[in-house]
Amino acid sequence: MSEGRRLPWIAAALFCERVLEEKDDVLTIVRVIHKATVAAMDREGRLKPISEEKGFPIPLTAFIAFRASGEPTGPHSLRLVAHSPSGKTHDAGSYPDAIRFVADDQAFNLVVNMGVTAREAGLYWFDVLLDEELVTRIPLQIQFAQSPTTSRNPEDRSQNQAAKGSSPS
Repeated sequence: MSEGRRLPWIAAALFCERVLEEKDDVLTIVRVIHKATVAAMDREGRLKPISEEKGFPIPLTAFIAFRASGEPTGPHSLRLVAHSPSGKTHDAGSYPDAIRFVADDQAFNLVVNMGVTAREAGLYWFDVLLDEELVTRIPLQIQFAQSPTTSRNPEDRSQNQAAKGSSPS
């Protein structure tokens, strides 16, 4: 099945909070992230709108694992390309010649500490390109937390204002 295959197989590709490497070389992936809710706060601790120009930085760790069979291959270059919900793309990281397989270990794990700047809510996709060939995509759903007063629905705002005006006796 893998005869003639030039690239290694993808074993895992995900976002998480962090990756721990134990003394016995076993990895522990901490808090897999597929959805992030972000909130900008003012100095008084109230939610404020997120600026599309500035965006909101989200620290993430990408864990990408490859497995190969046969003769060792490499070096291979890895590149991540982000696609926003509106279709805008940008380079999320390039790692030239980062992946090398050796004869006694046909596994390679790449841990990338990165940041994503969210400028819009919705589903983001991150292409994982190995030697400029798409091997998989990693999804990340981003939601913006909204305070009751920043709701886009005018009916919700009027109900929230009414609720603020009445206090239990």
